[in-house]
Amino acid sequence: MTSKRLLIIPVEVKAREFYSRLMVALESVNIGFDVIFGSQDQIVKYIDRIPAGLYFDKSISINKQIFFESLVRNKWKITAIDEEGLMAKNNTKRYLTKRLNTRNLELVDKLFTWGTLDHDLIVNNYPDFQDKIHVTGNPRIDILRSGFRRIYEKKSREYSNLYGKYVLFPSSFSVNHALGKNGFNRLMSSLGRVSTKDDQEAYEQKYSFLGKTLAKVYSLLESVAQEIPDKNIIIRPHPSEDPFIWKSLASKYSNVHVKFEGSVIPWIMGSEFVVHSTCTTGLESALLNKRTISYIPYANNEHVTHIANEVSVKFDSAPDLIEYLKVDTSTDWNFDQETLKVLSASVSNYFDHNSYLKIAEHLSEIKIGSVGNFKFSIPTLDLLKDFFRPFLVLLGYKRRHFRYLENKFDKMDSEEIQRFVLVYNDVNEKNIKPDIRKLTKNMYLLSNGN
Repeated sequence: MTSKRLLIIPVEVKAREFYSRLMVALESVNIGFDVIFGSQDQIVKYIDRIPAGLYFDKSISINKQIFFESLVRNKWKITAIDEEGLMAKNNTKRYLTKRLNTRNLELVDKLFTWGTLDHDLIVNNYPDFQDKIHVTGNPRIDILRSGFRRIYEKKSREYSNLYGKYVLFPSSFSVNHALGKNGFNRLMSSLGRVSTKDDQEAYEQKYSFLGKTLAKVYSLLESVAQEIPDKNIIIRPHPSEDPFIWKSLASKYSNVHVKFEGSVIPWIMGSEFVVHSTCTTGLESALLNKRTISYIPYANNEHVTHIANEVSVKFDSAPDLIEYLKVDTSTDWNFDQETLKVLSASVSNYFDHNSYLKIAEHLSEIKIGSVGNFKFSIPTLDLLKDFFRPFLVLLGYKRRHFRYLENKFDKMDSEEIQRFVLVYNDVNEKNIKPDIRKLTKNMYLLSNGN
């Protein structure tokens, strides 16, 4: 590795962020960065073994303050985009106080937003930092365009061939967390989301609301399975969910299947309908021109004020929704003018630009020092822990915890990166040939091989 600027791009949830973050990584390599790319857990674990560079995080939540202060003390620069930025619309107070704070805004050099809606909200509440806030859009939207989505076409055909005209239900219920309620409460406390009595009351209310909604959704899917037996239902749990409740439903009906593998995008592409309940996957589905339905059994609640519901056909009645699933789906899927306005404010790159190019340009403007060759090695104790972990999990050691981590990021390899490089080059008419060096099983160094 020659002397270059170093960019670090962690990925928290592989199924959600992998290719979109990889787009930023490849464009950054193209403009002169060396990029360490991979699992957030691995990168954070070994951050002290990496030379100071530019760290591109997935949020500036209040729990990251100590980590950010440590980076800055050690001469790092920090940028971020909030992967949960769309929650600014339906959880405004908690978004402004839990996912943002004055100190973290002081520490970061630039913060990127999905659209003008979250940008203006941040600037209006933190006006001293307006020069740091930039509307770029999110690369997760770029990946939905026809050029890039080809990376998913083979898988989507496989799913269609295997399950026919299926209904996809992407679940997203924190009340059904993989760590259990106590584990989830501890997680929220550690993230700084629950630190006061008001926070606790808000989360209890949210728990109650989501619990009632989950029960209604379970009943809906059971009715669909019974009333439309020739249509398969694919339930895709969120990476943080415990799939047990959905597996119990699948055990009753041969046309219900619980699947969590890879990105949700090929599952959307292969489906006939997507049914969700206030889930960002509903937005991705609508932007992929799929018949997208939102089931909102309890409408009078802030948690259902979400862009995904606004771009969907909304139902509060299960029987009405089921009748809709039975009708012909040959009509085109188009947004009306009011919905287009909402989209424009919420997701800036839906219309006129690729956000990965904007983000890479912003990253290139940040002044950081260059680094030369560096040696990276994993401590022997960590190698031993990784070797024995599967055996310990089989014996029950931290089973929930490790299953949760694996749901978020299971594995990656250089071939997976290389396949996307081919698509990236084709779409952009470029000829990037990155050297790909494995640092750990889920962390790679990408550098320009031209």
